[in-house]
Amino acid sequence: MNTPLDTYRNNRMSSLPFTQYCAKAGDLGGSFAGTSARLSSAKHAEAAKTPGWEKKYDALSDADQALFAALKLPGDVDLGNGTVLRHSDSEKEVELGLTADLGYAPITSAQAVTRGHMDHGWVVKYGDETWVYAVDMKRSEWTVIDGPKSLQLHAYGLAFAAKHDADVYVPGIWAATEGTYWWGEPVRLASAEAMRIGKRVLAAAQHLPTKDNQYTMGAHCTGCYGRLRCPAYLLPPEYANSTLGPFAADRINKPLTPEEALNLLIMAKRAKETVEAVEDEIKERIKRGLKVLDPQSGLMYAPVESKGRESRSKAALEKAGINPADYTTRGAPFTSFRWVKP
Repeated sequence: MNTPLDTYRNNRMSSLPFTQYCAKAGDLGGSFAGTSARLSSAKHAEAAKTPGWEKKYDALSDADQALFAALKLPGDVDLGNGTVLRHSDSEKEVELGLTADLGYAPITSAQAVTRGHMDHGWVVKYGDETWVYAVDMKRSEWTVIDGPKSLQLHAYGLAFAAKHDADVYVPGIWAATEGTYWWGEPVRLASAEAMRIGKRVLAAAQHLPTKDNQYTMGAHCTGCYGRLRCPAYLLPPEYANSTLGPFAADRINKPLTPEEALNLLIMAKRAKETVEAVEDEIKERIKRGLKVLDPQSGLMYAPVESKGRESRSKAALEKAGINPADYTTRGAPFTSFRWVKP
């Protein structure tokens, strides 16, 4: 028996990192697609060589097309044991469903407790054993708090392994900005660890809103796709059913008078400056030794060292006899908002 995808109730694999904490995360992240999601969809389609992917690229703005071009397509993997995983040989855009007993089911099967589209993966034989490598493409390794330990990756790995009757799965991330793979630890399907992970995946897939279980705030909110549409996250409780409540629930369709817009803008500017001051103070306290922990997710707010941006030395190019101007381009014009005289 097949279930239409638009009537499927449980949470998708891509939302499991958030629905494990918040019952509303699946609803918030699944109903809208912003520009970032459209950019990601276009890059995923290019990587998979999906027919017509160029149309998704053409629909992007000039600025997003520039970001698109900077993202690197998945490469090959040398495992160092004589095995090279070539992206051209991988299974791409794999449709997966996971059953209640951690088996594989077609994505539209009524037996699937959760479902998803894995970007690409490989099936490898090592003697009598079968290993699968399950990969999701992310814009950057810094956009995934849990890295390859994410429940999304584990759900892909469990379902992909079950589909191929594999003994082991290895979850991985292709970081398109850095152009690198980030691998997790191998998980043996017959182990207690696989069963523990599987129970977490199923619990997150079936963590749905009830009258008494709606929004749950915590460190996980910063990565949630729907946080800017979430009344619990976006608004203080005292505003949830007053001035800004309807505006947050339906930001596009709610009509605004010039007076309302002015008041909202002033409120937003005040809130932004207040928030920035609070964040700056917290960061300074952390530098002095303060520990900020979220007990629910187990995450800590802390400084993270990031790679610097790539750059070219103008002086070095000129010394090599290369005119930098010949390789310099100007980005597309952009619009900014600020107070000006009418």
